[in-house]
Amino acid sequence: MKILIYTHPDKRNSSSYLKTIPEKVPATTVAVFDFKGFFDMLRSERIGQVIAVLMISSDQELEDFIAIKGLLYDGPVVIILLDYEDSMISRALSLKPKFLAFRRNDIDAVCEVIKKLI
Repeated sequence: MKILIYTHPDKRNSSSYLKTIPEKVPATTVAVFDFKGFFDMLRSERIGQVIAVLMISSDQELEDFIAIKGLLYDGPVVIILLDYEDSMISRALSLKPKFLAFRRNDIDAVCEVIKKLI
């Protein structure tokens, strides 16, 4: 199973996640993309089963994923939001994630969820 991680090209807020997920979830293929690369990969017919990890840090990023949510329903989605903002949380839930976390949360919990989704 592949893990596709979306993060904004400015990875300062997500560097610990980007390092830890491949270390704690062995025997998987992990690839990190910006929005265009992530979108192109989801549309690819060769991709197979994937777990989408969306590291969303802005309203615009969230709206971009809501616009393509039909592509996300083929596999499990894990969403990691930057902040505890009620409006973002309710909109993120429209993507039907298997797990919703925040960047301040324990990264080990996120990795455990990903392992169970594999």
